[in-house]
This record gives sequence, C-alpha cells and structure tokens, in this order.
Amino acid sequence: MRGLILLFCALAAGCASGVIYAPAPDTTVNPKEAALINGAYLPYGVYFTAVSQYDSHSARVVVLSYVGSKMLDMSVTPEEVRVYYKVPQLPSRAVAAFGRFARAELFTFCPNKEIKYYDAKSRGMFEAEAAGGVQCP
Repeated sequence: MRGLILLFCALAAGCASGVIYAPAPDTTVNPKEAALINGAYLPYGVYFTAVSQYDSHSARVVVLSYVGSKMLDMSVTPEEVRVYYKVPQLPSRAVAAFGRFARAELFTFCPNKEIKYYDAKSRGMFEAEAAGGVQCP
C-alpha cells in the first residue's frame, strides 16, 4: 500500500510540474534550422550543449552533457513539456527547470546570443550562448 501511495505522489508531482514522459517522435532536429546553445545550469554544475528547433507552436530541444552524450530530449509548448528521453541521473526538478528555460528563452526562431535565465522554482541560473537558427542575422 505504501508503494502505491508513493507512486501516486510521484505521478502527482510530475503532473503538477507540467512534465509528461512520452515516446520520441520520428522527426529529427534539422541542423540547418536549429540553434546551438552552450551553457551551464548553476549552481548545480550542469554544463550542457543543446540543439533547439522552433516551429511556431513548439520547440524541440535536445540537451547533451558537456562531454557529448545525450542527457535530455524534449518538446516544449506553452501548455506542457513532453520528455522523450532523460538520463536517470538527471532529477525531475532539473528536467522541469530545463523546460521552463526552453519555454522562456528558446521558444523563438532566433534565440538571443547571450542568455541568462534565473529559474525561481529551482533557484538556479542558466547562462548560455546561442548561435544559428532560421532567421538569425
């Protein structure tokens, strides 16, 4: 019974954060239309490279660890964060924070070159540099 209660609490916490775990779509990120983001999620020491592609209603974001292995694959819409893959070591709170970061800063065809985003819920700061994108000068 205790396990059932813990499972319900975990599911409720996931739903409250707006994060939905789902199988990955067959589509891929087009490198010609994607922005490349290099950054850090501080003070947690998560250094990352991300590829983001925006298509006017959602942003597909693939986050790689600094050494190049896939850490997180998700799509972000105004309503939800749909996670296709995450490494087990990445806490769900960090996934939700990456979703809020993507919604605030990557929900565009051309992200800012210098990105600083403070996530109040996790009390973490995203600092990143972006290059590329479809309509970037």
